[in-house]
Amino acid sequence: MNTLFSRITWMTGLAIFSMFFGAGNVVFPLVLGQLSGDQIFAALPGLLLTSIGGPLLGLFGTLLYKGDYKTFFSRTGKLPGYLLMLVCAGLLGPFAVMPRCVVLTYASVNAYFPSLSLFNFSILFGIVALACMVKRDTVLSILGYWLSPVLLLSLALIIYQGLTSDQGSLSHSSLTSSEAFRDGLLVGYDTMDLIASIFFAFTIWRLLKEQLDQKAAPNEVKKITVAAGCIGGIFLGIIYVGLSLTAALHNPVITQVPPEALLTTLSFHLLGPLQGGIANLAVALACFTTVISLAVTFADVLQKEFGELHISYPTGITLIMICTTFFANLGFKQLMSIIHPLVSICYPAIIVLTICNIMHQLYGWKSVKIPVGITFALTLFFNVYL
Repeated sequence: MNTLFSRITWMTGLAIFSMFFGAGNVVFPLVLGQLSGDQIFAALPGLLLTSIGGPLLGLFGTLLYKGDYKTFFSRTGKLPGYLLMLVCAGLLGPFAVMPRCVVLTYASVNAYFPSLSLFNFSILFGIVALACMVKRDTVLSILGYWLSPVLLLSLALIIYQGLTSDQGSLSHSSLTSSEAFRDGLLVGYDTMDLIASIFFAFTIWRLLKEQLDQKAAPNEVKKITVAAGCIGGIFLGIIYVGLSLTAALHNPVITQVPPEALLTTLSFHLLGPLQGGIANLAVALACFTTVISLAVTFADVLQKEFGELHISYPTGITLIMICTTFFANLGFKQLMSIIHPLVSICYPAIIVLTICNIMHQLYGWKSVKIPVGITFALTLFFNVYL
């Protein structure tokens, strides 16, 4: 069959797009546009490399291990691999991505309820999220069915208005081209989608196994994975580029705006109060469903990895939401000041691990501990001392 145009390829590609297109990541292309100004075209390749290229590489690499992320990480050694896996799961869960989504939800609704504090909002958010997790399948299916089209339409309108408005112009940036490219790389790190891709791979693997003939050749699976990844990556790239350019073109409007409020400010500026309000509501609800999905996933990891502690599902999700609420109250700036150094240190080593694992599966390359260890040591040195 023609792999690129097959139904399975497109279905998988759209699934990949949906998994990586979390509402929490919308902020980062906007941040890049805010930082880069007229250097945005030098910054975009860096963003696309780490926010799309890296995750697709991670997805392909983990799929070569049939989506088994434990085996993927364990090639660095049993203990280092286990610790790295837990750190990555924690970053995707209650210590980074989940609280970040809570803060972004707060920024979306704060314009309507200015007297509502982050502390009170995060507690209310946690209680409602816990209540919804009791009926999580029903809630997620209903919200997901309606939210994805509304969110995509809202962002498409923001991008269209941002790119076609005669009010937009690229403001001068003090950054050099190389500095803008570096900023693009670092902003792409903050999406943490490479880490997410390693855990998402099992879902994609299961989807492919359900759709393909059991006798499908391994090469056919690889071809579909590459083609589907390209489809998902192109859709992501269009949105990321559009949002970055929109922020760069309307830089004067958002110069002093904090990252978590960028989308709210731009949506009101470009769409007006009604459509801007709908866009903010869509982002808030999308962040809410992301938190529920991640909480359930992390609870499963807790039960799987710490089964001897006999942590029940209700206890697990309650502990997760307590941690999420605590870290959310740090606020976006302080939260990112913790996340960014950790990701900057871990990301290069995970990229090298991914490349070594792909080389191992395709060409029998055996070395992995030394390249990953050297990369981690050098990255740690440069981040701490330079």
